[in-house]
Amino acid sequence: MLALNTFLHKQLLMVILIAAAALGIVAGTWGVALYDSSSNAYDDPLTTPYASSQATTAPHQSTPQGTTDITTAQTTTQPSDFVKPTGKYIALTFDDGPSTSYTSQILDILEKYNAKATFFVNGYQLGTSKASLLQRMVEMGCEIGNHTQDHKRMTELSAEELYEQIVMVNDMVRKLCGYNITLLRPPGGHTSLAVMQAMYDAGLRMSTIMWNNDSLDWSFHADYANGTITREEAVQKTYEMIMGYPLDGAVVLMHDIKGITPDVLELVLEKLSAEGYTFVTISEMFDIEGMGEDAYFSKFYSANQIVTLK
Repeated sequence: MLALNTFLHKQLLMVILIAAAALGIVAGTWGVALYDSSSNAYDDPLTTPYASSQATTAPHQSTPQGTTDITTAQTTTQPSDFVKPTGKYIALTFDDGPSTSYTSQILDILEKYNAKATFFVNGYQLGTSKASLLQRMVEMGCEIGNHTQDHKRMTELSAEELYEQIVMVNDMVRKLCGYNITLLRPPGGHTSLAVMQAMYDAGLRMSTIMWNNDSLDWSFHADYANGTITREEAVQKTYEMIMGYPLDGAVVLMHDIKGITPDVLELVLEKLSAEGYTFVTISEMFDIEGMGEDAYFSKFYSANQIVTLK
């Protein structure tokens, strides 16, 4: 069982973060390792291959006109003076909101346990009535990310549609609470190197965030809604799903539009707070993990140009 858990953990950690960042918006010391791939469509985040474990720094190179050059970037180990903070850390993330009904409950529970989280919001959920929720997230030290305007599969959009889906959310959040978004989560986790190229070509420099702990709250909530299981069973199954994954360094996927999720969150925070876990944002996890060779966030895509990320 231990060997199976270790294997599953490695598979789930394979692609947690994909970033199109030629100018680098994430803290850390970086190198770029070239990956020679004949495929341009890694739509399944769990099948993206690893590059060599030996990261090397490449000089600036331009892509010839009319060609597509997408490389896989991998971090170098941290300098010798880097000291990773001691402790156990988890990044809780919530997609598809904000919800008038449930996001405020989630914020209440987070505040109760002095916890932070990252909220990936959809544009169609935003409006002046949600401004106070967004402002509260910021005031609590939480992070706001982009989950696109209409929750469309990014791999099926044109470059123009993709740009619109992302920028509309960035602009709306900025207008509502003054927050500048730097993180993107593709709906359903569907992305590809072609999407990264389109984002780069459009001038977007956003880190694409995946996950390695899927609560399946949406699925268990659906089972409850159709009468297959009770509400209590749905909450318990979701809680057990989260707790069944390796937890230290986890990026947990939940949804703040599901009625069972606040109750699940309460159970998770009560249990893990007692075990000494600290609940951080995605960007804080970047710094904690140090972006080193063994970091959970060591897979990136650079589009169009090969550069050193800093």
